[in-house]
Amino acid sequence: MQMSIGTWNLDRSGVRNTSRWNTQRHEIARRECDLWVLTEAHHDQAVPDRAYALFSSPGTGIYQSKECAVAIWSRWPLRSLAVADPRLSVCAAVDIPDRDSKIILYGIVVPYASDGVAAGEAKPWQ
Repeated sequence: MQMSIGTWNLDRSGVRNTSRWNTQRHEIARRECDLWVLTEAHHDQAVPDRAYALFSSPGTGIYQSKECAVAIWSRWPLRSLAVADPRLSVCAAVDIPDRDSKIILYGIVVPYASDGVAAGEAKPWQ
């Protein structure tokens, strides 16, 4: 069995430049990936044939209440696995039909250079 995994930084299109979402949704659907790891996503964004989704903690840091740093979308059932930092990452065991073993999929957003620097929470790129 073959499967495809896609990744895309949606660049917060759920709250800023929302007109991009229609194009992004079309491109996601066109690529027909079985699994997606999306960064800077929004809980209200959905693609019909991706019935299963997991999200990092919403509304933390720069993100608004329904935004998240990372989302995993899947055609198949997902089971959430613990991560060290649920604000910036999400991990799932994926139940793929006709397979004896599961796939573990981990998504993380990499902070930009000055993230947390002004607030004294981090050094550049930390």
